[in-house]
Amino acid sequence: MRKSIQVFTICAVLGSAGGLHGQDRWRLELRSGDAYATQDLGEVELGRGDGVGVSTEYRFIKRLALFGGWDRFRFNAYESSAPARLDVEETGYAFGLSFEHPVRDKWNPFLRFRAGGTYCHVETDDQERTLSDTGHGFGWEAGVGLGFAIGHRVDITAPAIRFRSLSRDVLLNGTNSRADLRYLTIQLGASMKL
Repeated sequence: MRKSIQVFTICAVLGSAGGLHGQDRWRLELRSGDAYATQDLGEVELGRGDGVGVSTEYRFIKRLALFGGWDRFRFNAYESSAPARLDVEETGYAFGLSFEHPVRDKWNPFLRFRAGGTYCHVETDDQERTLSDTGHGFGWEAGVGLGFAIGHRVDITAPAIRFRSLSRDVLLNGTNSRADLRYLTIQLGASMKL
């Protein structure tokens, strides 16, 4: 949660700085929050994770935008045959379409829908070294968030919920196996129109 407050503070400061006058077609978003695996990664039991991300959007029609960005999610993991705690980290890129739909209310909230692909890799680490790296591959994500405008340039999305899925070959304990990393994220996002 501390990261979420930091993301909000950075965007609020940048948004109040002024001097950035585009046509409101571009948006920069920072996100932070928790991740919850919906299944284990092969024989590795995944605990709660956390993550951060940054993305940029280009609105090409009134409510529809293209987005691209980078995300990092880290999970605490446990394997019965491993003597030490493991970390499973997914890092990579996300891209796709974002759609905003206004909600009629005095606070002017909006729903933001997002769907697209990912190009990520999964690393498994113990406290000392990287045990495996899957290499990059394609996955997908879809999500929705409730947003609120704070002034003309800054929006807060809280919560933003996404489901992400990535299937890769993972080498653990000398055995190569197919593993599916599937999880939900619950994040706070702060975005600024450029």
